[in-house]
Amino acid sequence: MRRRKPRQRSQRSQDRAPWWRQHVAQLVVGLILAAAGALFGFLFTQLETPAPQTRCNTSSDPITDYQRRTFNMRYYCSTDAESIVYGNVLTSQAAEPLDDTGLMWQAPSVWVLCQWKGRPNPILGGKTNTWWLYTQADRSRPNTHGYTAAWGYLPATVVTESRPNAPVPGVRACPEYY
Repeated sequence: MRRRKPRQRSQRSQDRAPWWRQHVAQLVVGLILAAAGALFGFLFTQLETPAPQTRCNTSSDPITDYQRRTFNMRYYCSTDAESIVYGNVLTSQAAEPLDDTGLMWQAPSVWVLCQWKGRPNPILGGKTNTWWLYTQADRSRPNTHGYTAAWGYLPATVVTESRPNAPVPGVRACPEYY
């Protein structure tokens, strides 16, 4: 039996890598670039996501209440749930049932004028507080404390920015009870 002589490859064919190595290398480079792009995109969206608001925003937007008192500053806060607005929130009124003057819808931005420390708020979502925010609700209700046009006090427990048993950050205290 005659033995075949091994075929000699040309210098050119010896310098080239097998065809599959080139494709594997391209695939690996493509996967690395795709992973880097996905990581960059994820990090970019994380940087762009705003942090939760921790205080109410202010705006010089005058308004007059039902007693013709003018307020020059409004504070915009968000609410966690729809809530009743009340008319008897003084500490001295704690023995009587809360009297609702209106209903405030849940919203990412509701305005209030100031806050008053009074009787305990209704517990909402496990939150407790004794601060109340003077505002005008979305719907009016008849009440026995003389408030009209849905004016009254929103419990701080419904305000997203509130902290337990503390004033709502960024909202001034009411100089008197309205």
